[in-house]
Amino acid sequence: MTQPEPELDERLTTAKEQHVSDFFDEPENPRPMAQKALLAAESDPVDLRDAGVPPLHVSSFEGSEQNRIDYERGMDFLGLTKRNPQGYVIADAIGATTEEGKPLHVITGVCVPRRAGKTTSFWAITLGRMLRIEDYQVGFTGQTQVKARERFMRDVYDRVVAKWDLTDEACPVKVGIAMGGTYLLVKETRARLTIMAPSS
Repeated sequence: MTQPEPELDERLTTAKEQHVSDFFDEPENPRPMAQKALLAAESDPVDLRDAGVPPLHVSSFEGSEQNRIDYERGMDFLGLTKRNPQGYVIADAIGATTEEGKPLHVITGVCVPRRAGKTTSFWAITLGRMLRIEDYQVGFTGQTQVKARERFMRDVYDRVVAKWDLTDEACPVKVGIAMGGTYLLVKETRARLTIMAPSS
């Protein structure tokens, strides 16, 4: 006769007292994602980053802790409170730096499943850098400029106007939404995000 499954809270307590990753790797564990999410709420960014499914390949995270704030500030700017492991993996891979503070990678390729927060993570990192770095310039495109603009409007513009009145001087950004002239400008840093055609 099998024992009834312990309540979720009891299993979480046990996980905290023992080796958490072993607990998550138990094949008979029926609710790993719920438990990870609950534990992640109390974890620091590295714990959350490492709580997810390990990537098949990921480059070095060396020096990324100093740039992780870009992802977090960008998520806050977009009004997104939920962080996920893959978001921190992407942020730390992109934010890796040398001892001299130079980017460790000139180009970073990211391949994750659909609906895993890839584009949201990119927006957050981009906006976080724009909030921090003066005169930072970003170009964003997609299959077409129209598709890129649609994604910007849905992922960024809609969230910005939900938080701020763009006509208010207190709004931290200026946004242009004309077709062929869509952009976001951070007033304090003069950093600019421009939606571009793939051929630009």
